[in-house]
Amino acid sequence: MTRKIYLISSSALLLILFLTYLKTLQFDYVWDDVALFLDNSGLRNPTDLWEALSKSILPGTTYFRPAVLLSFILEFKLFGATPTYSHLINVLLLALNTLLTGTLALRLAAYSHQTKKYAFSLLSMAIYGLHPSLVEPTVWVAGRFDLLCTSFFLLALVSFYHLKGITKNILIGAFFFLALCSKEMAITLPAIIFTLIFAENKIVKPRKLEPIELLKENKPLIISITLSLLAYLAIRYQAHPNLLVANQSLQAELSPIQKVSFISYSLEFYVRMTFLPFLDINPMHPFDVRDRSISQNILSIVGLICFLSLALWAALKRPLKITTALLISYLISLAPVLNILPLNIGGNLGHERFLTLPLVFASIAASSVIIDIAKARKAAAALFLIGWLFIAFATTATTIPLWRNEFSLWYWAYEKHPNLKFVQFNYLSSAIFMGQLETAERALEQIKSTHEELGRLKAVEGQLQVRQGNYKEAIKTLNMALEGEYQPHLEVQSKGIPLPQTTIVRDNVQNAWLLRYIYGSLAEAYLKSGNYPEALANLEIVEFYGPGYPVVSLMRSLAEYGLGNTEEGNRQFEKAEAEFAPKFMPQVRKAREDFLENNKLHSSKALEDILKSTTPK
Repeated sequence: MTRKIYLISSSALLLILFLTYLKTLQFDYVWDDVALFLDNSGLRNPTDLWEALSKSILPGTTYFRPAVLLSFILEFKLFGATPTYSHLINVLLLALNTLLTGTLALRLAAYSHQTKKYAFSLLSMAIYGLHPSLVEPTVWVAGRFDLLCTSFFLLALVSFYHLKGITKNILIGAFFFLALCSKEMAITLPAIIFTLIFAENKIVKPRKLEPIELLKENKPLIISITLSLLAYLAIRYQAHPNLLVANQSLQAELSPIQKVSFISYSLEFYVRMTFLPFLDINPMHPFDVRDRSISQNILSIVGLICFLSLALWAALKRPLKITTALLISYLISLAPVLNILPLNIGGNLGHERFLTLPLVFASIAASSVIIDIAKARKAAAALFLIGWLFIAFATTATTIPLWRNEFSLWYWAYEKHPNLKFVQFNYLSSAIFMGQLETAERALEQIKSTHEELGRLKAVEGQLQVRQGNYKEAIKTLNMALEGEYQPHLEVQSKGIPLPQTTIVRDNVQNAWLLRYIYGSLAEAYLKSGNYPEALANLEIVEFYGPGYPVVSLMRSLAEYGLGNTEEGNRQFEKAEAEFAPKFMPQVRKAREDFLENNKLHSSKALEDILKSTTPK
């Protein structure tokens, strides 16, 4: 393959990749996107930039990812909070990562003795770019954390191989810092760089250096990386003194055998999703190691020991191959998500988006193996490669539409996991907010027939009753949903402190989203039934659990109009106009118009559209 053909082929591959994901430009924000970005006026119109960048991504976590949040702030400033642009940026990041993977493979081709270096690079790009596991981080806007982390990580590696001198070390340190500020798993970069350095030393160096000598030779690089890491930790500590992001309660409950087997189950999951991802692509992968028997756990641990022993043998084998170094890099990049310390990921074993970075090394390693096999068995290698890529492309193309909107996403998850409470909650909620009330009612009745206790699904039942106009029954159901839930605002009120004078630390209240959901539904029920004082009281609680939630200001303005407080109603409405994303402004103004004309709130399609689009899950 000539350079010209390589460039044309690479461009064609990137074009195919873009066209495959083109339909996502018409997709909605889904899952956490609305709560994280659309409802977050701090990102759309930040008054305190550091506060907007340093706050944790989700309640109950200490995730610190200012680089990605800054990308959203810049995006919203330039283009507004529009899903089309958010999805376009994600697709472009995938294309960039695919191109960088090919660039890295081209440089590593010399170490793997690939005379067909252009074919090696092109194949690495194809395996990576068309991999079904990358649908989740690309199509889900919140997947940008993984995409951007991988971009900066790869830019650091490409700088390492293509630059020299002080510029090289400065850029590696800068990209390492930005990768860490995108996602915590970038912490593996130093280990991977030195894995590749040691591999290069064993493969191509005319004079083999001892490890200590090799480290001394790369002293400026070590200083740059160390300074970047220390700077990141210092800044992160200011925002989140607790550096751990693990599920510490689960960690305390597990026995030593369960802790080790949890790691082996996680590794098996990611290896399977790397090489055979076709049958288990799904937004949810529920798993509880406590449900596994002792014999299952021991067998899993034995498998882990055998796997690691094989990896160690390959690493120590002479001559060392770059393919082995890449597979070791793959394992190192997976380490942060192997539940060595159980992660806060909603009871899941793992997620496909966590493979965004590890797949880089797996793709290049797989390409090297395939090309080596092709030297002896060209037809077999070609047949395997064509078959794998065809199935991968078909899986990717058929999976992408399932992320079109909230309902399509959670319908897919519900089909896979109909008994999972979290999925049931989101499926029912999405059906309600998409206006498919009959679908939600049928699904709820089906769930009731198989579950004696609804638990938190009572909140969804109450929301459904609100949308059906059964306000009295809805209020009763929603109050039942509050029973047994920890409600910090009650402690504040019991001390005689007005809620507007307090600020909730959402990181420490993991059910803040649920309380906002329930009290928001109560406020809606009271507002629509004409009980404006109760609506305002509940909206005050909603704002306590969800500061900056724009629908609060709109509902509060309507309640004030209902009470005859026109001046306060106007003030709250102006606040709502400043908080809502521009795409909602026609519905926001129409909702007020409906209310002021004839108190047509019950039949206001504009208000319904707003509530559908912004109510959190």
